Amino acid sequence: MRAAAPKPNYKHDDDSLEAGSGLPAATVWKIYNGLAWFWIATAGFGILFATLISLQKPEDAGGYIIGIIFDLVTLLIGAGLLARNEFARKAATFFCILSILRGFLLVIGGMLSLLYAGIFGIPFLIVYIFNLCLAAGMIWAVNETERLMNWDRMNYRS
Repeated sequence: MRAAAPKPNYKHDDDSLEAGSGLPAATVWKIYNGLAWFWIATAGFGILFATLISLQKPEDAGGYIIGIIFDLVTLLIGAGLLARNEFARKAATFFCILSILRGFLLVIGGMLSLLYAGIFGIPFLIVYIFNLCLAAGMIWAVNETERLMNWDRMNYRS
């Protein structure tokens, strides 16, 4: 004789305040905001340095102006991330995916540069791996906060 079928469990992952990673919501938002501020800070420093260099060497300013434009876009995306703008979140994810693809190529290049530069190539390799981890971390943070925002919408909280 067969046993009775177990009762279905209607408690879903979205019923708890924890994100999919198991971290509390407050921790996930702190990581997300920290990465957004990191985007803003690096873009701000990029704009500052490119402006100072282009003022010192006006004949080479063309390339620096393009860098300033890219840093301005990064700055706006970072500000949009802090404002939880949906377009900025999608743009950040897109640029992070591109950054991961670029990061893989840079890590491969960094490993090959170890053959040429020896021990002096290690700092570059560490920076490439760090940038790769930052891009992956931002994608993770956007997805985790998306899950939290959907949970808040389902429960009529703002």
